[in-house]
Amino acid sequence: MGVNLFFGQNGFFGAALIVGAMRELDRRPVLAGACLGLLSMKPQLGILFPVALILSGRWRCLAAAAVTAAVLVIATGAVFGFEIWADYFTKVMPYQNKVMTAFHGPYLAMMPTAYAVARVWDTGNALAWLMQAPFTLYALGAVVWTCWKRRDRVVSIAVLITASITFTPYVFVYDMVVMGWVLALVRPRLTARWDWSLSMAIWLLPAAAIVFGFRGQALAPVLIIMFLARLLMVLRADEAAKSPATPWLFAGLSQG
Repeated sequence: MGVNLFFGQNGFFGAALIVGAMRELDRRPVLAGACLGLLSMKPQLGILFPVALILSGRWRCLAAAAVTAAVLVIATGAVFGFEIWADYFTKVMPYQNKVMTAFHGPYLAMMPTAYAVARVWDTGNALAWLMQAPFTLYALGAVVWTCWKRRDRVVSIAVLITASITFTPYVFVYDMVVMGWVLALVRPRLTARWDWSLSMAIWLLPAAAIVFGFRGQALAPVLIIMFLARLLMVLRADEAAKSPATPWLFAGLSQG
């Protein structure tokens, strides 16, 4: 949180939208969808949420998210002129791609991803994507496996959020504010002797990742994927107590 305040970024706002969506998913699916639609301000953080919604049959929430995003697009065009969207695709996106693939500097140290670590190592863009690919595929597989059946709803939500950070190559340390909520959410489920150390490492990671990044160390993405793997282990251990044939439905957090 301190990292987000220092950089003056919108991590708290993004975290509020994600937390609000997850808490209201059953009780107010339209409101939850609106929160996810507003998250389109940081689209790289929300790529896996539609996957989870589709697999869990949350069509009202998915529709509300799509409508909210569409309203934002129309409202932006109405206020600033619709040519702003043409400029976005013809000017902003090419520039952003150049930033991702060619620029060097402190911003790479602020990205806790395998892609950024590879860029710090000067491996070249193609090899950086190859290094990121296992993390992205693992995150996608984790969400698909988790959402395919009914599983522990609290840990399932933690998997979805953690996987969303692991999935994208373009995420910054100030986007990890929501992980504070995730850690508090799953703390009662993490009972192994080494869980406390791993949880503390994730909690400190927004600041520590910058140090790792400047030193060219790959500890940040490795720690995140270790935490994701630990959450999957908890779900796997709990699977025998759940109905194996019932689709996962993201039950409300207030129910347990």
